[in-house]
Amino acid sequence: MKFKVNKIPLAILMFILFITIIVPLIKPIVNQSMNRSFIEKARSEAVSANIKIIQLKNHTGYNSVSTSVSAGASGVIFRKEGNMYFALTALHVVTEEKDVDKTQI
Repeated sequence: MKFKVNKIPLAILMFILFITIIVPLIKPIVNQSMNRSFIEKARSEAVSANIKIIQLKNHTGYNSVSTSVSAGASGVIFRKEGNMYFALTALHVVTEEKDVDKTQI
């Protein structure tokens, strides 16, 4: 007894397997090769621009003077003008400050 194989369902099955298994494996390799220069630039420049933002507060008590340091938050420097640096950080890092534009952090 001879079996007849219908080639259309087999071709559809092979196509589905190719799309679900092979393409996701190839995509990262293609992306890395196409964006190699951008990836290298980001690795070398972004890591050196990461910063930890802390705030120093001086407290004067009845008989003492103390300084406290905040736990810190992360940020990235994105611009420099003279001796002033501008950093991108999360909103909660600066929302407690009354006058953010004049606060030195």
